[in-house]
Amino acid sequence: MPRSLVTRIAVTGIATAAVAVGGLTMAGTANASPCGYSQGGNTGVYNHCANNNVRIEIDYNIGGNDTRCVGPGETILMPRWVGTSWPVNAWYIGGC
Repeated sequence: MPRSLVTRIAVTGIATAAVAVGGLTMAGTANASPCGYSQGGNTGVYNHCANNNVRIEIDYNIGGNDTRCVGPGETILMPRWVGTSWPVNAWYIGGC
């Protein structure tokens, strides 16, 4: 096989692999949940992006605040009393 053909095949293969890997990276980033608190109807989600456990404070629309330890990833914050007291914010306050 001529050397120029081998070089073109190798370069094309590397470029194709780079595009494929780049596409996967971008898709993974676009679908990632934001770190911290986000609202979803009458529930909230706290996404802890580090690899440790932390304590968060949860602010409810009625009935004051509460604290909870959460691990890495998403934690669903449900209403305390069905239909009456739901989370409106949550934030990091320290370790567990």
